[in-house]
Amino acid sequence: MWTVPLAAWPSSEERRGRLVLNRCPHCNGEYGSASLSIHVARCRAKNEIITAVIDAIKPKQVPTLASMCIKFILGNMQVSCINGLYAQPMHQTWLIASLPEEVLQQVMMHIVHRHQVISAKHQSHKLQLKQLKDRIVSLEHLADENRILRRHRERVDQVIAHKNSQDEHRVKEMNAVRTQLLATNAAIQKAVEEIHRLKRTHETDQLTIKSLRNRLNDPTRHRIVPPRKVEKPEKVERPEKAERPEKAERPERTTKTFVAPI
Repeated sequence: MWTVPLAAWPSSEERRGRLVLNRCPHCNGEYGSASLSIHVARCRAKNEIITAVIDAIKPKQVPTLASMCIKFILGNMQVSCINGLYAQPMHQTWLIASLPEEVLQQVMMHIVHRHQVISAKHQSHKLQLKQLKDRIVSLEHLADENRILRRHRERVDQVIAHKNSQDEHRVKEMNAVRTQLLATNAAIQKAVEEIHRLKRTHETDQLTIKSLRNRLNDPTRHRIVPPRKVEKPEKVERPEKAERPEKAERPERTTKTFVAPI
């Protein structure tokens, strides 16, 4: 926004000594201060003919010249005044000096209002920019934390993968040991069954031995009976034949009783 210091305002003598061009409110032509009044009278006379025809058709109130100037300048302020002031800074002094006092006040009020609006927008944009910068800083901090967490997660994933591989290896070893234990358990069960069978056999043998021992210790039932003499049947006499030598007599047969060892 431009500013005009008080020293830049031309004095009355400088205004008189310098040529200042004024704009005609009817045709927008630029004329000097001496010829402006003559041109305005002629231009107004030309315009009065047109306005008279229009008024005859539809009468209406004719505004004053000052109000028309103010209306025209305010209507074209952005084009004629504001853009001129910005585009031609070297002509700011005489352009402002050429404006009437009422128009100058309206222009200054418009410039102040526009400055206030632009300042408000600038402050809002500045506040939004600050918020965006704070948001960017927070997002960068959050991104750094996310990168740290990502690296930590990758390390944890590696540790978990290593632990999983170790667990799988231990599970395989445990399954192998379980298979061996099952085989050993089956062998133990078989050995236990064999032991039970041998135990039952031993008990049966013990009972048999005990019964035999009782039978041997019973004097009434276990007596040694002497063998009986077997009588030979009498020989039938046959007709005599040639004498043979007599055979030696055989010893008598005796029966032996078997006694089981204790």
